[in-house]
Amino acid sequence: KDKILAYVKEDINKSVHATVSFSDASISFFRSFPDMQISIDSMEITGLDEFDGITLYKAVNTSLDISLLSLFKKNITPKINSLDLDTPEINVIILDKTHANYLIMKDTTKSNYTLQLEKYTIENGKLTYQDNTMQLIMNMEGINHNGTGDFTQDIFDLETNTVIDTLNVVYMGTSYLSNATADIKAGININFPEKKYTLRNNDIKVNEFQITADGYVQMNGDNIFTDVSFKSASEQFKSILSIVPNAFTKDFKDIQTKGSASINGLVKGNYNSIKGEFPAFDIKINITDGFFKYPTLTQSVKDIFADIHIKATRSDYKDMFVNIPAFRLAFGNDPISGKLTASNLTGDQKVEGSLHGKINLQNVLQAFPMAGVNELSGVINCALDFKAKMSDVNNKNYGAIAFSGGATGHNIVYRGKGQPYIKIKTSEAIASPAVFVFTAKEMQLGKSDLSIHTEVVNPLALFSTEKNMDIKIKATSSFVDLNEWQTDGTKGVSNSNNSPAPMTIDENILKNTNITLNLNSKQTIFNQFSIQNINLDGKLAANAMQINDMSGVMDKNDFRLSGTVINAYDYMFNNGIVDGKLTFTSVNFDANKFMTSDGAKGPDEPRQVIPVPEKVRLSILADIKNLTYTNLHLEDFKVNMDVANQEVALRNMETKTLGGVLLMDGLYNTTNLLNPDFSVKLDMSKIKFVEAISKIEILKKLAPIAAYIDGYFNTTLVMKGKLGSQMIPDLKSLDASGFLETISGSLKGFNPIATLADKLGIP
Repeated sequence: KDKILAYVKEDINKSVHATVSFSDASISFFRSFPDMQISIDSMEITGLDEFDGITLYKAVNTSLDISLLSLFKKNITPKINSLDLDTPEINVIILDKTHANYLIMKDTTKSNYTLQLEKYTIENGKLTYQDNTMQLIMNMEGINHNGTGDFTQDIFDLETNTVIDTLNVVYMGTSYLSNATADIKAGININFPEKKYTLRNNDIKVNEFQITADGYVQMNGDNIFTDVSFKSASEQFKSILSIVPNAFTKDFKDIQTKGSASINGLVKGNYNSIKGEFPAFDIKINITDGFFKYPTLTQSVKDIFADIHIKATRSDYKDMFVNIPAFRLAFGNDPISGKLTASNLTGDQKVEGSLHGKINLQNVLQAFPMAGVNELSGVINCALDFKAKMSDVNNKNYGAIAFSGGATGHNIVYRGKGQPYIKIKTSEAIASPAVFVFTAKEMQLGKSDLSIHTEVVNPLALFSTEKNMDIKIKATSSFVDLNEWQTDGTKGVSNSNNSPAPMTIDENILKNTNITLNLNSKQTIFNQFSIQNINLDGKLAANAMQINDMSGVMDKNDFRLSGTVINAYDYMFNNGIVDGKLTFTSVNFDANKFMTSDGAKGPDEPRQVIPVPEKVRLSILADIKNLTYTNLHLEDFKVNMDVANQEVALRNMETKTLGGVLLMDGLYNTTNLLNPDFSVKLDMSKIKFVEAISKIEILKKLAPIAAYIDGYFNTTLVMKGKLGSQMIPDLKSLDASGFLETISGSLKGFNPIATLADKLGIP
């Protein structure tokens, strides 16, 4: 037992905790037999740092049947007869290309350790897989899996059986499978010498949709050759309906359906990421005369038809096309129809399509199960046609582009579970090749009101790989409550309930959009702050944000901000450094209200260390007429602040305070957050002793006699040292030099001096 624990602790690096509990009965050693059974109870591996609190693996019982002779004889590969996992929980999380919670082992490139396995089982398992690089989350519960195969052979058959009670798949923020079931029987011929894996008798069933697959995958260096075909086992419409998001409900077995549906396809060719080669594919989906009605809902969906063909034969996908010559359906008696054809998708794309119909949203809610939707009503009418070649879109050759029609919405109401109402009295969209206009008036978003006017210039650039979309947004409101729309969540991996990290916004959508903003709100509530008359005039383009003017009054603090911030997207998505130059002006500003995260502490209460953020490089010019900072009142405050490398540099600070003038340059560094470094050069002229001693804490400690001096002083002082946890200098670390010069100063009320003066008869 001690040797096993020592091995585990030695071979796992510092990115995890490993906890293994043994009972005397759980390790059995039979000297008379060539095999040994090891049972590890309550084994658990938990992450650290960015994966703090996230379980990588834990199980009620991890059991191994080991060939004892293979452990001690030379030139024999260690052999595991079977591996059995009882109620395991496995969480795999990939944050980016270099950060994944399963990368816990030390460098294994020097190891030639191998083992052989004959059989493995998983009973009542749970698996969560999250890949932030693909924006994919898969969650499986109730996994029962077994596999058998002679891994000692170069060529052998692996037979696997898998049953999953609950399967959830979310991709790019869209739920594709929710509370689905799966039953997978897979036979794979494994040819290790040729690195070839051949599918045999594969039968995959998700909910009531069953698909079979045949073919093989073979690896050769950077090349992965694939020759796989697949098809749906049933042509009943109910089969394909069962994998539509949210369609598979508890009463799905009682749903009324008719019609036919089929899916078939093939993937054949070489994949090489270095050369940019991709396998050809051909996928067809057909739905005819589809119909369904849920037993607990009042409306049906009928006349469902779709003919979809997606194909590419070249390895560079330059001939890829999507052809949907027609699709249609009807919620109750409201029909919807359209078409979409797109060809040459990686070159000069050609797109043609249309969408026509009427949608009564209440009928949608009464025809299709929508989890989390408490209320949905209103009517949308749509008639949209478009036909274009992407070269015309890129060149803004609007005469050669057809894009017409639009949509209207009336009395739309939406309320999700636990969310405020969204009400839109009237909305309208008008399409043209040059601009797409959307207007919504008298919107009610919970307690907030909003009117919005949006223009999308050159709208078909949405499909372009060369041109960006240009969007102009103008919004006005009399009252906005942002607190009502805040959701819980933190950056990184949550450890409160072992939940995965939140997904991120698609960077490409943001980068390929130029947005001009003009926002106005008479009152905005955010956290504990109330902001009056906030105005924002700015632009978001590619990787830069231009703030022409942002102004408002926050809790009696007026502010105006302008400038440029660049690399914002790289900062959010690619671990880059955000740069910017900003100008901040104010007439009256009380900094105490913003010194802490809750803004609640007063000037006399202890303060926490304020961290300077990493990967931020900003230059800020501040000009404040009246500034309150701690217990100081500063007039005509001006300063240049440079933020970089977790350090703030104050340059050319000038202000009037304590009856005189204060000039300062300084540095504040939080590389060591427990004891930040600071250095400061002060030039103070005509400062009142009485005011200085009452306001400056460090002066009380260094020169308490100043409290009895009536008059003024000048000083030049250079200090450096460490700050304590309450942002007060640690006197033990202080290194100070300079001079102090009194101007018409006199001591009053200091008893020892007063007594001496009385004895000597000197005023």
